[in-house]
Amino acid sequence: MTATNMWTISSESSDEDLPPPPIFCQKDQSIKSASNKVGSHHITSQNVTKQDEIPDNRKRKDKVVTQSKKVARSKDLDVFMRKAAQAKLKSLKPEQCLKNMVCLIDFRVAAVLGANVLEKKLTTLSESTYKITALSEACVRWQRKVSLYDTNQITNNMNYVNDCLDENFMMVVLQVSDFAMLVCKNDADIANGLSQWANNLKENNSGIKVGIICLGLKKYNQLIRNKAQRDYKQTILALSGEEEPPAGQKRKRKRETAATVTTDEIEDALVQTQLTSLVNVHFVENQDEFVTLIQQCTKAIAETPYKCMKRKNMMFINEKSSVKVDSHTGEGSRKVWRQMLMELHNVSPEMASAIVNGFPSLNQLLSAYQQLTPSEGENLLSEVIVRRGVGSLENRRKIGPELSRRIYRMYTSTDGNALLH
Repeated sequence: MTATNMWTISSESSDEDLPPPPIFCQKDQSIKSASNKVGSHHITSQNVTKQDEIPDNRKRKDKVVTQSKKVARSKDLDVFMRKAAQAKLKSLKPEQCLKNMVCLIDFRVAAVLGANVLEKKLTTLSESTYKITALSEACVRWQRKVSLYDTNQITNNMNYVNDCLDENFMMVVLQVSDFAMLVCKNDADIANGLSQWANNLKENNSGIKVGIICLGLKKYNQLIRNKAQRDYKQTILALSGEEEPPAGQKRKRKRETAATVTTDEIEDALVQTQLTSLVNVHFVENQDEFVTLIQQCTKAIAETPYKCMKRKNMMFINEKSSVKVDSHTGEGSRKVWRQMLMELHNVSPEMASAIVNGFPSLNQLLSAYQQLTPSEGENLLSEVIVRRGVGSLENRRKIGPELSRRIYRMYTSTDGNALLH
């Protein structure tokens, strides 16, 4: 029996030799292909997963190492900055600040006073550095040696460079002849006088505190007096009809061409200069006085930053009279309360001790004030007995209503602008 799409059954053939039907072959092939696809996909996904997991772990390790390095660098930077701040503070202290100062003297000033001797005297008597150089004015300027710190954003490292920064102080040196000329102009025409010259000097050097040094005023005044005496003598000889001795019998004197000014004119010009331009004038006569003045100015400029810092950080209670309090046992709190009372005006140690004996803490005093009316609170401490002396020398007195009222206002007032007196 034959037919299309049908098997032919034969008795001679066995079931094992018979080929499978085409439809089953198609199903087996589809199953094998599907299983192969699934298996191949599973293997591929496993391989990809293993290949991807290794770089992720490495990235995580790299991130951890990088973060630890950053933390270590930040700690090193903190330590470095702390040491730098300590070194800067140490350099500003009075015992170290003079070593970091550099004084610059213009060569014109050094030529008048003697450059070699002047520099030798300045360097031997001070720890600062003194140099003779060319400046914009015939003056003296100052510089401070500092270490400038900078953080490199790329490498995250700290770098420092030693440099000299200019101080905002300048002392202009004037010869007595120029000073006398300015004083004369100041008396006749203020627009061209000493005060206006000082104002122009400050405008040309904005942001700099200017001072003036005048050289040889006493010698100048002596010359003026000698000149007046000579003129008076010549006048007397002319009136009496006598003649001066011949030139060969008398030493020739050097005639002074500087302007003649009196002491009153100099004082008026100095007062006007101080009021209008806030510039002070210092007078020196010789090289030694100039050296002393420059050394004093150098020391004052060197100690200025540390003194300003100390004033800004000033505490309410002096460090010498401060009291240490134990945070666990509270020991020392009575001493602190006594020290607080002594900060008030006219409160002696005996008065503070008497108040502390009655009210051992500030909290107890405030609790007592809360239970009283304002009039009663003002008189609460007025009857407290203050004992002074020992034995036969002991005397007693009361706190009094005035001090009791001030203490009440101090610890109960809610107005910060209220006056205690």
